[in-house]
Amino acid sequence: MLLPLTVGGGIWSLEDMHAVLAAGAEKISLDSMAVRNPSIITEGAAEFGRQCIVQSMQVKRVSVTAETPSGYEVFIDGARQATGMDAIAWARRGEELGAGQICVNSIDQDGTHEGYDLEITCHALVEDLDQGRGRADIDAPADQLPGH
Repeated sequence: MLLPLTVGGGIWSLEDMHAVLAAGAEKISLDSMAVRNPSIITEGAAEFGRQCIVQSMQVKRVSVTAETPSGYEVFIDGARQATGMDAIAWARRGEELGAGQICVNSIDQDGTHEGYDLEITCHALVEDLDQGRGRADIDAPADQLPGH
């Protein structure tokens, strides 16, 4: 059985991406580094193809504000640092920058054995919920297993 391997963490440059792919990974997951340096998504997609670049996001429910109209904020550094970035806006930006996948990790659901946060997962996948139009260029595996 062949399982595609996605590797993330400590990837700071194209050189790091080359090393990870040379070691056998098929995809590169970018999280905190992408928030700090969004152009790394574009650079990786240009070098290896968008199918290799996974935009990973750690998100937490927050109050709806002008900064976070979706009610979800992006966190970085192992979910320890708030960014002030709206999760849906960041997902859309990641797609524009060249990410081929988005992986959403709900900080609120992580470790609860309550399954997915379906609201944020659906928002990350669907551009216009009222019209039911999907985001054609993006694949979004969820990061929690139902009930695990």
